[in-house]
Amino acid sequence: MYRNRKLLLSIAQIERTYPNEWVALAVSETDAHGFAKSGEVMLHSPDEQFVWRTVGREDVEEPVYVFFSGCNDEAVAA
Repeated sequence: MYRNRKLLLSIAQIERTYPNEWVALAVSETDAHGFAKSGEVMLHSPDEQFVWRTVGREDVEEPVYVFFSGCNDEAVAA
């Protein structure tokens, strides 16, 4: 689904809206250290490979930040 107008969300808002999903974010604003602070969600899915494959096909001008919006149990167990 594509939108005509941009809906900019903070990372915290995205984590609440799309819990435990992979999110591709077109970055609109960064913090003082250059980390993504807010942007437009390009797509989201529980399937990491789907997100990476789809992002690779998109032609975007902004930097894209892909992240998991929940706790990665495998990383915590290691």
